[in-house]
Amino acid sequence: MLGSFTNNPAMPARSPAVAPALFAALATGVGYAQDRPQLEEVVVTAQQLGYYERDAESAMRQSAPVLETPASVFSINAALMEDQQAFRLDQILQNDSSVQKSNNFLGAYSSYKIRGFELDNATNYLRDGRTFFHLSAPATETLERVEVLKGPASVLYGTLAPGGLINLVSKPAQAERGGFIKATVGTDSLYHIHTDVGGALTDSGKLRARFNGVYERSDSFREFFSGEAFDVRRDVYALALEWDIADSTTLLVNGDYVKDDRPQDNGLIGQDGELLPALDYELIYNQHWTHYNTEVWNVYSLLSHRFNAQWIAKLSINMQSFERDRYDNQLLSFNGNTGENTVLARRRLNQREYITYSLDINANLETGSLEHDLLIGLEKTDLDSDNREPGPGQTLVLMSNVFGPAFPDPGLPIGDVRIEDEETRRGLFVQDMIQVGDHWRLLLGARYDDFETSIGSEYDVDNVSPRLGVLYLFDNDLSVYASYSESFEPNGPVGAEFDNAGEDLDPTTGEMIELGAKWELYAGNLLLTSAVFTIERDGDPIVDPMANEIQQRGLSEHAGLELTAAGLIGDSLSLTSSFTYLDAEIKRDEDPNLEGNTPFGVSKYAYSLWGEYQFNRGLLQGLSLQAGVFYESSRPVDDVNSFNLDSYTRLDLGAKYLLELDNGHLVTTRLTVSNLTNEEYYKAQFAFAMAPERLREIRGSIQYSF
Repeated sequence: MLGSFTNNPAMPARSPAVAPALFAALATGVGYAQDRPQLEEVVVTAQQLGYYERDAESAMRQSAPVLETPASVFSINAALMEDQQAFRLDQILQNDSSVQKSNNFLGAYSSYKIRGFELDNATNYLRDGRTFFHLSAPATETLERVEVLKGPASVLYGTLAPGGLINLVSKPAQAERGGFIKATVGTDSLYHIHTDVGGALTDSGKLRARFNGVYERSDSFREFFSGEAFDVRRDVYALALEWDIADSTTLLVNGDYVKDDRPQDNGLIGQDGELLPALDYELIYNQHWTHYNTEVWNVYSLLSHRFNAQWIAKLSINMQSFERDRYDNQLLSFNGNTGENTVLARRRLNQREYITYSLDINANLETGSLEHDLLIGLEKTDLDSDNREPGPGQTLVLMSNVFGPAFPDPGLPIGDVRIEDEETRRGLFVQDMIQVGDHWRLLLGARYDDFETSIGSEYDVDNVSPRLGVLYLFDNDLSVYASYSESFEPNGPVGAEFDNAGEDLDPTTGEMIELGAKWELYAGNLLLTSAVFTIERDGDPIVDPMANEIQQRGLSEHAGLELTAAGLIGDSLSLTSSFTYLDAEIKRDEDPNLEGNTPFGVSKYAYSLWGEYQFNRGLLQGLSLQAGVFYESSRPVDDVNSFNLDSYTRLDLGAKYLLELDNGHLVTTRLTVSNLTNEEYYKAQFAFAMAPERLREIRGSIQYSF
């Protein structure tokens, strides 16, 4: 036994039976006679299930195999995150080509699109299946996996943009005592220490825990034009508890605290259809005294009780406290010839408190020949925001030159103009996953939502979102499916600056039709999927400059093809791969120049591939070699399509070595090189804020598992 911390993906089980069993299965498949001599038993250190996660219970709110679910779900598990040494969410999501990073906001966190639609930071991110406010970099070290659910999911989660959602699944409490400590160093002055320990707290094993702690100090490959480094200080503490109150009742409590302090990076500037050539890829041209400091608390509790073999109830409360101290340099004007720029300096404090209450009731029932996995849910989310904005005399317009000396910090205070808002979302939903015989699966669902907000003025709107899916499962672990779903995005009243001020806007809605296929191979260890889809989003609020009104005329349509592969081939090769073709178009807009354009940041083609080959015998036993390639085609810098950001291909390499000590503990060393060829490429939402992506990064780590 290599160690007692069995949930750690870096500690695979060693089983003498693995190789003969796999060989026998493969030999039978290619026609070898069953009476051939038995092979000598060998010891194999395998990746077990590799990068394939068989279910996505957290995001789907029901336990069902991905193979039998009429929806597109892509999971990035802990094994893959560990192999890639991913400390940032964008490093994790790069493995799903349908997810595109739309910007790198001020060097603090990233925004994303799924299937070409921008995700709403207040609704389209989940933590353990509950709303998670995303305006800072989440602590990926505390995650067990990341799930990407494609397409509209309003039937389960209410107010959502139609592209899909991202669910961050926390590491659970650990029954067996053990853990690891890991130290990582790398380019850009990276120093990263991560400890992960857990186990039963009582002899009975009914109370279990897990603690994760992270200390990180680093900077960026970019530095300020005045010579200062982009210093990042990040500290993470997370505790998971699990208590079996009774044989059929369990309480889970997960809590974490993240403190992230860093300066700001406004990116580079494009002008007249191209990036300004005079600007250096590795220099930050805003003032060094800006900052984007955040503190985030998350507490998630789940009480589950099983009444009998058929019925189980889950009551959860999720609380999140977000505080951001933001000291800005907002660009007002820039002269590309002289380097003179004008910025607005201001300091703001944003505070948000989220509380989500939910009750899920699951029932496994039979009606005649039909088997039902029924889900009935109630949900309520309360949001309180308290913002302190600068008032008169608390902002400063600065004129400087990006090629000249830095401007001294004017020492602006946090603004004293308080803006308080409240928002409430309520939802009632029903979903039934019906098994009809051995082959047919039917998914039916509907949700009623009521949305209230006091932002600007009182606004209340409700909506019903349906969902329908049908799947056929063949005997050879191949399934085909069709699905229909809708999305719902409330808007609110029109602001006072427009002539139709106070008018209540209708919700923006989306519709998706999807056809797909899934196939499990290699004894269920490898999953191949394909999907074709079309999503239409109608009722986008847009500005009519002639009438000085907000009108709901926006219409966009995104159609595409997705292919994925994830899992383990044989006992040595783990891989994950995805390909996306996306045809996205603005179909209707008040500005006729936008009609027919591609929305900003949307690539027509994207591809990702990561693989690991592990040597299981001989002199190289314990060594793994890794490689990855990531590609995006050109994409417009804005909706006007003023110019395109170039396509790019990025190559990553890595190696891992596992050494078992005499005491059964494990030492794991890793070396990864990201962007081996030093490719220069950008992510952007605006032409004047184009984020240069990271150049070559080298990371080395040593991990002691016990």
